[in-house]
Amino acid sequence: MSLRNLILPIIILTILSCSESEEKKEVSQSFKKYKQAILIQEGDSAVNYVSKNTLDYYQEIADLTRYADSIKIREIGLMERFIVLMLRFRADKEEIKNFTGRSLFIYSIDKGMIGKNSVMSLESGEVNIEGNFAQASIIANGQTAPQKFEFYKEEGVWKLDLTALFTMSIVAFQKMIEQSGMSEREFIFRTLESITGRQPSEKIWQPIFSK
Repeated sequence: MSLRNLILPIIILTILSCSESEEKKEVSQSFKKYKQAILIQEGDSAVNYVSKNTLDYYQEIADLTRYADSIKIREIGLMERFIVLMLRFRADKEEIKNFTGRSLFIYSIDKGMIGKNSVMSLESGEVNIEGNFAQASIIANGQTAPQKFEFYKEEGVWKLDLTALFTMSIVAFQKMIEQSGMSEREFIFRTLESITGRQPSEKIWQPIFSK
């Protein structure tokens, strides 16, 4: 085998390795930029680093906030139920009317609904990439968590899929309710009151608009 035939595969492998290494850095950088935006409550910046799945989820929340009746709200998940009731209590009617998935996500950050505590102790660790999908280990308070961050490359940018983290959030939320000794309804209403200083009424179970 000629020297040229030996060297060429090595060069190709080196190029591929460097390319993958750069991609992994971009994944880690996307999380860092998302985290930085959350810490300074800049929704306009953070929204550029979340996936289409995430914004589709917030679009569903926007629609539920506008139109869901009490029966529908009781059928949806705990986290969705809490967010819908919070939005009906905190946002005004005009804001709710105009929410899109994107604008609702930005609103949630600007108003502290997605707060600093959600990312304060988190870092991204080892990254694995398969095509346009990537996973990164979650480092929480210096320890590797069993869950992983998930990213999708969309329009040339690696974007965090927050929906992949919701199971972890739901478990934590359920544990808070259990530890409080309150019913779910009482816990949600007490939480809304502590956030706003105002007591919610049963009206938040009713739709804001009819289809």
